[in-house]
Amino acid sequence: MRDHLRGLPLGAIALLALLSGGCLDNTGITPPGREFNFPIAGRLWPADAPTHLLVANTNFDLRYNGGTLSTWSLTRLDECLLTCSEMGIAGEDCYVTDIIRPGSDEVACPGLFKSEVIIDSFAADIALSPAGDRVYVPVRSSSELFQVELASDGTLSCGPDRRCDDSHQGVDDSVAREQGITLPVDPVGIYVGSASADLGLPEGSGDYVLLSHREGATSLLSAGTPGTQASLIDVRKDFAPNLASISRDPNSGLMWIPSASRPAIDRVGVAADDRSILSESFLYDAGSLPLRGIDTGAAGYGDARQVVFDPRGLHQAYVLSRQPRALFIVAPDESQDGVELRGEVDVGSGPSRVTVAVLRAGTPAEHTLAFVSCFDSRDVYIIDVDAPRLVSVYRGVSGPFDLAVDPVTEQLYITDFRASVIRVVDIAPTLDCLAGTASGECTPRQLGMLGRPRAIVELR
Repeated sequence: MRDHLRGLPLGAIALLALLSGGCLDNTGITPPGREFNFPIAGRLWPADAPTHLLVANTNFDLRYNGGTLSTWSLTRLDECLLTCSEMGIAGEDCYVTDIIRPGSDEVACPGLFKSEVIIDSFAADIALSPAGDRVYVPVRSSSELFQVELASDGTLSCGPDRRCDDSHQGVDDSVAREQGITLPVDPVGIYVGSASADLGLPEGSGDYVLLSHREGATSLLSAGTPGTQASLIDVRKDFAPNLASISRDPNSGLMWIPSASRPAIDRVGVAADDRSILSESFLYDAGSLPLRGIDTGAAGYGDARQVVFDPRGLHQAYVLSRQPRALFIVAPDESQDGVELRGEVDVGSGPSRVTVAVLRAGTPAEHTLAFVSCFDSRDVYIIDVDAPRLVSVYRGVSGPFDLAVDPVTEQLYITDFRASVIRVVDIAPTLDCLAGTASGECTPRQLGMLGRPRAIVELR
């Protein structure tokens, strides 16, 4: 991407052009079912024992009049990937689809697709409720929040029809406006938590939502009950511009929000005037954490994209940065006015997302690995965070963006934005290498793809 647009995430360049040209009101073609169109996020659900994959499609090229959120059966996907292997079809040529097309070289997999709803274009991310019964999707084109109900069998619903109705999208800001508070535009990051577990409110207080907004604001919302919009509670501005994703520090309870504009992590906290009701809560600036010991080059600015906290409960975090291009292992210092740099590993160009997982837990071969998608160099870096060192690089991915890891099946799901597919990758060879039991190739191997790659105009 051009240097003057380097702080923008995927979709933002086109979004700016579309906003200026007034082209977002597309009343034309309804998105076809069971297809991907520039997917931006993928999540395994439920978290403890995944049975489905959730995928948000952005409709980046505005081919249709909306994006989609869909669910797919992991059991059927694994069965059909095995069919590819039994038929002698290499993972690079295994295209699994729920749709049967006569004469196609795709592997038909009836029952693979579960459910789908239509949302607005340019989804920024997706987040699941703590109970796992709802999906929240912030959308940049309309600056709205979609709330989609998720049933125990993987069925999605947000109204009587396939397209989400008004009660499942948007934000109720009627009370906030009376206090002069309005929802900022351009939501880019989301965190969803339990108001009782995270904030100490009474049981049954529901979910709360924090959104980070591109131009330096954070908003607090109370999630609505089924059939009602989320309610805006408070907005805090004056953070660094070009904010990115938002993550909660499980030790302090503060939200960490990296920025593409400076070598520091902004932090925001949630407090309450009345500990019995979420609507009386407010946001406060908890101060920024300078990223000490990190060489940001002659320009003197950092470009951090995401923070992930250690899944084992260790008091450390993993910061993915584009400037400099690396994954940093950090921890808040004792005075809480900066972070201690514990390690760093260089990554490829255009790092976009990172996920951290404990693999083969409870065995002598246990390792905690970070998986980093590098959009521009078209690969995924696999890092041992405890060493810290680079373990392997999975190359040749068209447009890797979001990542999800299933520690049980030892499979990596790569959301390929450019090719509009989900790549399923076996990471067992890499884990065997770490355990010293590998007998052959140590890099991950692709098992197949959910969908068929689509040729598009090059994204730069």
